[in-house]
Amino acid sequence: MAACIACSLLFGQVSADKYAGEFLTLGMGGRAAGLGGAYCSIVDDASAPYWNPAAVSLVDQKEILLMHAESFGGIVAYDCVGFVFPHSKSAFGANLLRLSVRNIPLTENLEFWDWGRDGVPDTDDEGEGNGVYDQGEWTVYDERRIVRVTNSDLALFLTYGWSFSNRISVGANLKIIRREIGEYSAYGSGADFGIIYRPIPALSIGVNVQDATSTFISWSTGTWEKITPTLKLGISTSHWIRPLRGTFLVSIDQDIRFEGRRKTSQFSVGKVSDDFRLGFEYLYSNTLGVRLGSDYGDLTAGLGFKYRNYSIDYAFLSHPDLRGSYRLSASASF
Repeated sequence: MAACIACSLLFGQVSADKYAGEFLTLGMGGRAAGLGGAYCSIVDDASAPYWNPAAVSLVDQKEILLMHAESFGGIVAYDCVGFVFPHSKSAFGANLLRLSVRNIPLTENLEFWDWGRDGVPDTDDEGEGNGVYDQGEWTVYDERRIVRVTNSDLALFLTYGWSFSNRISVGANLKIIRREIGEYSAYGSGADFGIIYRPIPALSIGVNVQDATSTFISWSTGTWEKITPTLKLGISTSHWIRPLRGTFLVSIDQDIRFEGRRKTSQFSVGKVSDDFRLGFEYLYSNTLGVRLGSDYGDLTAGLGFKYRNYSIDYAFLSHPDLRGSYRLSASASF
């Protein structure tokens, strides 16, 4: 199971560029996860550098956020830390994300019977006796020849944002990437640009151009990968409901990519793919939050609790084929 999940997460390392930045799509923060990741237009915490760099200037106080998540029965660990320092109409922020998968088996050192593609000796078929493993040949299982390695992906977001007015905020990220699997490593860098527009207090519109200049990753093997831009659009509205003594929020995000995902996306035309996130939240008396969402069609749910300058958020994310995962985050402002 670990090998299968690792291959899925690392698909960009052994193929074309299509999924090179997949680990950067996992999100950050328990509240955002409970809302299905529909967070581009409503970010108001220290995860702003990840979701929309323009939102850092909307955070009123200094804030730090910590998150831990485990997926697929604990096989995959995902940890994040973020902080924001506001100053007048501007703010500086940073997010650090780390994804790791341990005990990945590498079987490249296993011996094989060089009988060719038909797997039968002495038939003189294609690949027989060529000294190279071909599809269809038998592998000799030997635990002593299996090497187990750890995959680690790191991403650092350094952000600056500015509010021109109560309605318009802009921001930009410098993104630095470090990837490792076994003896191989890679470095990369890129940039994100974001805007948040609030025509009225109850309505917010967000735009985040991720990897706007394309993000290039250089491997120690001499190969390169490119993460193509993603256009993230979001809109949200919130309303105070007096009889329920709380605020009801609805948020929708749209992720537009240009790498030809086709069957792995909800909608696609040629190389353009389109995926949606949807989130609902009821916040009672600015203290207890209940959330429900859809992350590219997968159900999410969450709870949150706020007390003075502290908050804790929990979310559960379902998966159509594998075991679900959870996100737990805590934040403090000062």
